[in-house]
Amino acid sequence: MRSVMSFLCVAAMAVACSGNRVADRTQEGSVYERDCTGRALAIYETVEDTPSLVARVGSVMTKDQLLRLEQLVAQGSVTSAVLGYANVGDTAALNRLMAEPNIAGVLDRDVRLLWAAEPETLGTATLMPLYALKVSDGTAAMEGRLITHAALTRVESGDGFAIEVTLTDAATDDFAKLTRENIGRQIAVAIDGKVVMAPFVQSEVTGGHISITPGAMTEERCREIVDRL
Repeated sequence: MRSVMSFLCVAAMAVACSGNRVADRTQEGSVYERDCTGRALAIYETVEDTPSLVARVGSVMTKDQLLRLEQLVAQGSVTSAVLGYANVGDTAALNRLMAEPNIAGVLDRDVRLLWAAEPETLGTATLMPLYALKVSDGTAAMEGRLITHAALTRVESGDGFAIEVTLTDAATDDFAKLTRENIGRQIAVAIDGKVVMAPFVQSEVTGGHISITPGAMTEERCREIVDRL
């Protein structure tokens, strides 16, 4: 059975779910596709209340550190796995800040912070999202060579696209369990330590075939995601 996950849509300076399009299935035939056999990636569960995490980190910061945290120019929302957003040129400085002992000590051992692979346009600004992800013993929910094929297809209405992903046989049952336990929440797909996409799970995904509808995202941007997979 093919299930559908809706892709994260970003509006203004906050993350919102409105405007997502979810189709039962996509039209046969692909616009663009690639063989992903052997490609290693990680799939994470995400932190559900990122503002609380920001507050906990802020509570132990020195005045100087709080000033430096202002480089995180906008925070995410309680419905988003995005901890906050930064100008692209500030990401390295924020990485150093988050690694300082008093701050790193507050971040739970089951939390990992990863930047997105690409910046987002929020209003008139172009900013890089920072995701708060769950780990267990330092690892993601699923890791390794998990997929065999990715394709970009046009949805049946002809308005918009879907990213179709085929899992390996070995990953199919684990992904079904992961999605069953995270309905209504985001999961994040990361490659080379960068989050490529973070869809909301609409239902359990069984059978190893995933269809992700990326809202109003352009065909070019969808192709870029397929290329990264």
